[in-house]
Amino acid sequence: FEGKKSINYLKLYSNLCIHYKATQTFHYAEENFKRLIRLIEEANMVSNKIIIDANYNLSSLYIDNNLYEQAEFYISKNLKIASKIFDTISIDYGNALMRYALFYKVIGQRDLAIEYYNKCINICEKLNSYDQLYYMSVHNLANILKTENFGKADELFRKTLSIVKAKFGSGHIDYYTALTSLAHTYVDHGNYDTARIMIYEAVKHSDSTFGKSSAQYLFSLGTCAYFHFRIGEYDLAKTYYARIDSSLNAKKTLIYDNSDIKSEFIQCYDSTGNSYIADELRERKSKFIKHSVNNAIKFMSNKELEIFSSDNISWGNSLLDNIFTRKDVSPLMNQVAFDFSLFSKGLLLNAQLKLRNKLESDPVLNEQYNQYKSLNNYKAKLELSSDKNPEYLMIIDSMRKLEKALARSAQWDENSYTQDHWDQVRRALRKNELLIDFSNYKKNERVYYIAFIISKSLAYPQCVQICSEEEVLKFYNEDSISNKVSRVNSMYSYNIQGNLFNLLFGKLNSYLNSETKIYISPTRFLSMVNFNALPVNEYDRVMDKYSIEIISSSLNLVKEDNEIISKKNTAMLFGGIDYALVSNIDYTKQAVEDYTLSAKRSMSYSLNSTRDTLLAWTPLPATELEVQRVSVLLQKHQYNTTVLNGSKASEEICKKFNGSINSPEILHFATHAYLYENKIIQNSIKSLDDRIANSTDPMVRSVLILSNANIVWKDGRLSDALQEDGILTALEISQLSLRNTDLVVLSACETGLGEIKLPHEGVYGLQRAFKIAGVKSILMTLWKVDDKETSELVYLFYKNWKVKNISKSRALVEAQKELSNKGRSPYHWAGFVLVE
Repeated sequence: FEGKKSINYLKLYSNLCIHYKATQTFHYAEENFKRLIRLIEEANMVSNKIIIDANYNLSSLYIDNNLYEQAEFYISKNLKIASKIFDTISIDYGNALMRYALFYKVIGQRDLAIEYYNKCINICEKLNSYDQLYYMSVHNLANILKTENFGKADELFRKTLSIVKAKFGSGHIDYYTALTSLAHTYVDHGNYDTARIMIYEAVKHSDSTFGKSSAQYLFSLGTCAYFHFRIGEYDLAKTYYARIDSSLNAKKTLIYDNSDIKSEFIQCYDSTGNSYIADELRERKSKFIKHSVNNAIKFMSNKELEIFSSDNISWGNSLLDNIFTRKDVSPLMNQVAFDFSLFSKGLLLNAQLKLRNKLESDPVLNEQYNQYKSLNNYKAKLELSSDKNPEYLMIIDSMRKLEKALARSAQWDENSYTQDHWDQVRRALRKNELLIDFSNYKKNERVYYIAFIISKSLAYPQCVQICSEEEVLKFYNEDSISNKVSRVNSMYSYNIQGNLFNLLFGKLNSYLNSETKIYISPTRFLSMVNFNALPVNEYDRVMDKYSIEIISSSLNLVKEDNEIISKKNTAMLFGGIDYALVSNIDYTKQAVEDYTLSAKRSMSYSLNSTRDTLLAWTPLPATELEVQRVSVLLQKHQYNTTVLNGSKASEEICKKFNGSINSPEILHFATHAYLYENKIIQNSIKSLDDRIANSTDPMVRSVLILSNANIVWKDGRLSDALQEDGILTALEISQLSLRNTDLVVLSACETGLGEIKLPHEGVYGLQRAFKIAGVKSILMTLWKVDDKETSELVYLFYKNWKVKNISKSRALVEAQKELSNKGRSPYHWAGFVLVE
């Protein structure tokens, strides 16, 4: 009688949609919720609480199915509506905040969830209201804090129980929710006797009150299963977990395989001799995680994705630990583990590259992307400013929002990151090629290195445990300036009692063949090893016996490079740079000959100094001749070269490669570089040196030094005559557009080093920056290099590459062999590595 746009009809339809959410298929429920929202909007009731409830219920349907992008859209829409129709100090507005907090908790954004729960609690306390919004905010906050602050969590859970019991009695749904959460916390902390009483009470009453198909019953049953798992009663735990899994799969509104599987459930099958079923569940859980992360890539900011993916990718630890603790590992598990590793390695880097390529190829989105890059460059300047004003935080927030908007706008493939499979890699290999893909996992706070072996002749991936990370780091542990030369020479010299080659390849000997081309994809600190220079025996090195190519990801073998490089034979070379404030620089040939071999392409120190007593960036005479010689050689091979020296080698030139003009095919930097270890400075930070070192971002602490850098270095302020400070950070490099650049040569100190920030993301530093910018190959250094001998090696590399017409990787090996055959120690030639 009242029509479909009446408030009574809409309320009834809303209840029906909630019923559909519990009983019908996902798509049917979704379709009806969307129809309800359209009717509310058409009835012009967007200022009514009914629209908030409809948006929330649809968002919870999406969360149940791990469709977080769609869920966030409706939750954020709700908050905007709530801010318009409710007072910001009201229970209704607090409910909207709590729903956002719940969402952030689900996607692992712990800090934001805590912030929003505290906002809800503050609203309630100001209103002197201690009803559901208050106690559920307290309860959910306790759930977040329980792993790091058991005492505080226990206090908050008991506070919730006390409030609910006083208001509603011990039969209320929220009472059993809090009781079950507290019991789970006691199980985690080994207080089993108290936990047992609570769990059985929660299971019994949630069954009698709500029924065996209710979410409350399944929640309490899950804690019961976890309890029995922790005390070693695996058969009983397995029974409970199986009942939960069966109930979840029976729910029509869950998309199949979109429900997660508890790790403890899988381990129950292992512990009771049902490893076959356990392996099937591991495969299913791996697919679920890849699906979830794949969805997150399409709408999360970089920081959000970093947190979310890190939490999920840790599942790889469990997969690898299972392989190396079991006696009988099935081929399926090796395949699942390698596929998951393939998915995980460099995930964030690959996501950034994919998104960037999509944005730069779309004229409309590219304009927005340029705004984002401008913000990022401005943020980089503020990062190094002497006083981070409130504008800095505003820039961070604006960038986060813009990142999310750009990710949503890009046209993603449906399964961009979930379809890569080990057999694709095997098919990409030729008959005489072998892949060694190093990975890592953590167990009991120790990191272990493993290797996946793939070749045409192997029916499935082989998985070999190599060593602990501690064993590798023993070769690095002498790190004072005075003994660095001897440390490197020792590391790359044969020692029958123990050497790095035997440690890394001793268990792989049966797969190695001198006629085989070997692709190596390193991990963590192995990214800082020159594999070709490792001694195999007293007479031979790896480069003498094997043909090796280093690749950042095994997917490089599979995925064709669809980026068109403009083959116009262009090269830009930076060298002989005037850092200013150092007078009478002599770049003549005689000056270079007189220059001592102790000159390094890093910073200048006073006698017996540390980094804190930095004087200035000193001239590098050999770099002028280096770039001039390389330029002449390239010109003979029809390259159009540009040599930038003196004050012309400026940061402003690099910043021009922002997408508006094509970058050169070859970019060559012969200059100073430096990687700062992070240090927290408590007192006033005055010098630019300290401000860089104090940054928490490793992409700010990795720098290339260009013209006039000493001017800013001296007093920390940019003069009116300069547009840029001459200090090109990795963060700034990552904002450049270098998709047209095939090769970057970083003829400077330690350009291949960086920070190991995340287990599967490689090195954060200059290497990562140039990869994000779109460069195909990078020639870089692993330690401080001598000025004159670096110039010699780099020239030999170009000569081999262009005159002999061989691959870049082979050209570098031949150049290093030539210097080795001249009797030079590894320190003087092994520092350069090429990564494709």
